[in-house]
Amino acid sequence: MATSQQDSDSALQRIGSGIIKDVASIVAASVLYGIYLILICFSVKGILQKGWKGRASLFQLLATVALFVIASFLWAENFGVLVKRIQFALIDTTLGTIDQRLDLANLDPVTRRLRAMNDVMFVFEYIIGDLLIVWRVWILYSRATIIGLSLFILWLAVFVTGMGFVICDIKTNFARFLDQVLTPHSGTCINLGSSSWPLSLVLNLVATVMLGRIIWMRRSAFRRIGGRHIVRTSRVDRVLSILVAASTVYMILGMLRLAIFGQATEPRVAFFIEVVEYMTEIIVAMYPTAVFVFVLNEGQLSSHEVASFNASNIRLPSTAFTRPNRGLAERPGPTPSTDFKPDQPKGIMVTMDEVVADV
Repeated sequence: MATSQQDSDSALQRIGSGIIKDVASIVAASVLYGIYLILICFSVKGILQKGWKGRASLFQLLATVALFVIASFLWAENFGVLVKRIQFALIDTTLGTIDQRLDLANLDPVTRRLRAMNDVMFVFEYIIGDLLIVWRVWILYSRATIIGLSLFILWLAVFVTGMGFVICDIKTNFARFLDQVLTPHSGTCINLGSSSWPLSLVLNLVATVMLGRIIWMRRSAFRRIGGRHIVRTSRVDRVLSILVAASTVYMILGMLRLAIFGQATEPRVAFFIEVVEYMTEIIVAMYPTAVFVFVLNEGQLSSHEVASFNASNIRLPSTAFTRPNRGLAERPGPTPSTDFKPDQPKGIMVTMDEVVADV
């Protein structure tokens, strides 16, 4: 009798720990998802107001909507799995003893297939998000061929390994989730998945360094001409700084998610990993949208603000934000306001209009 009571208490402890862990993860993800709902409204509204029929705007719109749909699926799937587990463990008492119900809650084929789809959709999520990152950095580097090609090759590596992981899972009918013993094919799927996400983080690291390089080169050039105080007040530099900061936070959370591929047997570590995992699934989609909304807001606050400078001994072709002239005559118009005093030199243009138009 005492043994039976101890077994029951142990099972209840496992159920309680699992529920607390899942609920905490869902709550953390739900807070981010609520913020994401607000951001997606501003993002879609901003794209439509800019005119979504252009190729760049249409791409931004489709990618933004796709990321939101995927993030919504992941959030709903996590919530559904939690409800299903509670139903098995605590509500459907006719399914067997508490230990049997607990095993069923963890090993049910339906919930395990949902977990498999979670991994698949997450791959699509960061592939789309990384493509937006590549596009943004390429635009900020004035569509430089070497920059675009280098980032595209990195993204292609993410795409190939990610899609290989998805195809492998589908061809094996998600055996690594449904079989207790891993098959050789299941190991291949795991290896592909373990390669794709780190490659995505490498891509984000490279993009962050390149964005930081733009800020560093601009500030170094301004220091040489005695205009350091101007850079600090430039809205363009504020946008670049927020891009770098957002990318850094994104990478930190991504590195934490890598711990999932390890063996976290410590309960507190496992708890932390699951919370980070759920949050990352929302952040991967929210990150490009949040950056776009921030840049759009900065552009509305200063739609014609220009930060410019020129010096005979300073050349920053890689940091020019304006598009090439393409041989078209410029239309006459009023000179935009600047962050500079009238006697300061002008030259390379860095406009918020250009950043908002392409980011």
